[in-house]
Amino acid sequence: MTLDDAADELAALAPSRFTAARDALVRRLRDEGDRELAGRVARLRRPSASAWAVNALVRAADPVVGEAEALGGRFREAQESGDRRALTAASGERKALVARWLRRAREVARDADETLSAAALAEVDATARAVVADRWAAAAVRTGRLVRALSADGLGPVDLDGAVAGSGGATGPGADGTPAKGPAPASGARGRRGAAGAGAGPGSGPDPDEDARRAEQARRAVEEAEEAAAAADEVLDRAEEARGDVEDGLADVDARRTDLAGRLDELRRAFAALEEEGASLDREQRDLEGELRRASAAVRTARREAVTARQRADRAS
Repeated sequence: MTLDDAADELAALAPSRFTAARDALVRRLRDEGDRELAGRVARLRRPSASAWAVNALVRAADPVVGEAEALGGRFREAQESGDRRALTAASGERKALVARWLRRAREVARDADETLSAAALAEVDATARAVVADRWAAAAVRTGRLVRALSADGLGPVDLDGAVAGSGGATGPGADGTPAKGPAPASGARGRRGAAGAGAGPGSGPDPDEDARRAEQARRAVEEAEEAAAAADEVLDRAEEARGDVEDGLADVDARRTDLAGRLDELRRAFAALEEEGASLDREQRDLEGELRRASAAVRTARREAVTARQRADRAS
């Protein structure tokens, strides 16, 4: 197995499974005696949610990836020839293409039971635009091993430093988890040993036991550094997961707020309708009360007239 093989294997996993799978692979490599590769694998970072979604599109050979590269070629040709009409047409195509990238990213996330936050979708958008703008960004995306989103500012090349996991994606010192190489230090174990040897006088020579001890110390220091790096990566992974949870929570709160605002508007309209209905009932009540007063007065008048008529009848008899 090579570092690229390991990066490929891990990049195919959903973000929620990455850390556990990487740590298991590191343990397996150490058990097999490949400590150097184990250390490099331990430094592989979990892809961001947006990078994972883009990697998934590449691994699925989704047409939107090739379409973005082809559109980038047309953009560059139009820019070199100064064809404004072609540039305008390409700009319109880019808008539609980015929309397709976002739709497909949501679909692959849903198929994998993953969720892309609004921030992650914005990064997918930026990466799609970077693929169109920069052929080197397109090549980085084609590896299927992005660890972070890409962004093009239109003023210079896309920053690819540390954007791709694996040796093939190294665009700067440390991009693949390997420290940048430079001149051997003048101080440290070698320097101290050289100084000691220079002052030891004729007849002094290297001490095999001392060499073995120093080698063992160096090996332990490397293992401790690797473990510390892996622990730091785990902390980072947890922090990124927590941030993603917070972003998802904010999106949920916004959705609930929108829903509550809609329901509140409905209640306000219903309350206004009820108030109008109540006012109508008040008017009807006043009208009926007026009719009742008039009817009561008519009853009293009729009663008096009936009494008077009866009295007359009695006197006549």
